[in-house]
Amino acid sequence: MNDKTAALLDDVVSRLEKSIVARDCPAIVVLNGDRRPALSDYDDLRDDATAAAFETRAAAKAHEIGAMR
Repeated sequence: MNDKTAALLDDVVSRLEKSIVARDCPAIVVLNGDRRPALSDYDDLRDDATAAAFETRAAAKAHEIGAMR
């Protein structure tokens, strides 16, 4: 990895960490199984109930596709 790519990666990770701490970020899950769906929910961190609902949907989809990780 070159210096510019490393700097960009560090910047993106830093911004993401700040967003997570501030609960101001979308949830994105990529599941690896029989298929590889990506699930996202931009409101998932609005409150605990929507976060739990997203996690429940992601778990159900993981079971449905036989996710390995």
